[in-house]
Amino acid sequence: MAELDFAILEEATLPDFQPLPEGWYRAEVATAERKESAAGNYYLAVEFIVTDEVPANSRTHVWSNYNLWHPAENVVEIAQRTFSDLARACGLANCKDSDELLDKPVDLLLKLEAGNGEYAPKNKVHAYRAAPKFPTPAATAKVVDVDSPPWIDNTEAEQPG
Repeated sequence: MAELDFAILEEATLPDFQPLPEGWYRAEVATAERKESAAGNYYLAVEFIVTDEVPANSRTHVWSNYNLWHPAENVVEIAQRTFSDLARACGLANCKDSDELLDKPVDLLLKLEAGNGEYAPKNKVHAYRAAPKFPTPAATAKVVDVDSPPWIDNTEAEQPG
């Protein structure tokens, strides 16, 4: 047994996180897992972490569900189209395992879904696009003339005189 001389702190109030304003945001896929709904149908739950700067007290996690294993064919078709858009935006030609999505950058178009008496307003992913690629170090490297001494700068073209 450990003796504790500990005074219980007052209960902390949790910050009231707000949905992000509508617009495009850079994000990464954080998790992608198969889950079972209350109705007994399986779906793919994907969590995105917004990596752009966001306003204070804004949510930085966004979730989207894909009903890829739903018994209704039309629901599966919609899920397959939407999931295909995500996979393409992540740079995948096909996707055999949801883990292939993890840590992939993607741009999300977030819309605001109004809350009701039971749920607060939240962001909903409306569209996906490929995140711009950053230049590789080789593409931005300075070209150096190895035959010249290092104290001579040959990177500028000579001007006709």
